[in-house]
Formats: sequence, structure tokens, C-alpha cells
Amino acid sequence: MTPARQALRQATRTHHDQVEDLLDVHRPLTDRSYARLLGVFLGLFEPAEAALLAGPSGRSASPARARFAAHDLEALAVPAEAIRRLPRATVPVPRSAEAELGLRYVLEGSSLGAVALARRVAHELPRAPSTFLRSARPRHWPRFLEQLEEAEGPTFDLPAATGAAEATFASLVSLAQDPVAAR
Repeated sequence: MTPARQALRQATRTHHDQVEDLLDVHRPLTDRSYARLLGVFLGLFEPAEAALLAGPSGRSASPARARFAAHDLEALAVPAEAIRRLPRATVPVPRSAEAELGLRYVLEGSSLGAVALARRVAHELPRAPSTFLRSARPRHWPRFLEQLEEAEGPTFDLPAATGAAEATFASLVSLAQDPVAAR
């Protein structure tokens, strides 16, 4: 494991665990808990994808997934107005390539958990839509790690990368704690 990857992992471990606990991801899924999970991830992905587009590379996560979370919420009969009112995270536009990598670390890494959750949804809620979860591309994770490794070097701004990853996860924790998102 490269030093940057290890630092990102350590910097986000507590937030990662908090998100899993707040979203009860290890408990049996219900329509309500699944809709809540989708709402929280919509609240992160929508502004995070926009921030990446406005960042140094001008590229979003691969693929852009926020629209799929909204689609799944609509398919679960959540009214469009309720979806629009869901809280959204404040995700700053990355100002450097390293900050962009930190933000992408969270978004790309989420695809790994999405695969496991998609399997659970198929088993526990077989009629529930899972476009958001199935849109995850875990095969992009190794490519992302290669990009992270290639970026590492004597001028790599590790605090910018870890700071962006921590801030992104902190936004996700905040969304998971939000009483509006909990409905």
C-alpha cells in the first residue's frame, strides 16, 4: 500500500465507520432504510460530482451516479418535491490535483461497498430499484489507485489529499445525522 493510500485510509477510517453505523448498513434493509441511504448518497454525490467538474481536471467521478440515486428514490415512490428538499452536502471545489484525488478517493471507494449493498438489496428487497448501487464501477478502483500512485512524489501535497477526503467524509457523516435525511 502506497504512503498516500495508507494516509487516506487512516484519515478517513473513523468517518467511514461512523457512516456505516449511522446508516445501519449491517442491519436488515427495509424500504425506509434503503430510501434513507439513497437520499444520503444523493446528498453527497450531487454536489461532489459538480465540484469535481469544476475542479482542476474538469472530470466527474466515473460514472456520474447522483442521477441514479434520484431515479431510485422516484421508483420507491418518494415524491419529486421531497427529493429536491433532501439536504445536500457542502463540497468545496478541489483547488489542486491532490485535493481532487482526495475527493475521488471517497467517491470511487464507495463503489466497493455499493457492490455488496446491491447484492443485499437484490436479496432483501428484490423489488426495490438499485440503479444507483449497480452503477458503481469497482473495476475503476484499481485504476484510481494507479492514478494516486502516479501522482505521489516529492511535491505531492498529501495534506491537501487527506484534507479533501476527510472533509468529504465529514459531509457524509453530517448528512447521515441530518433529521431530514433520516425520514
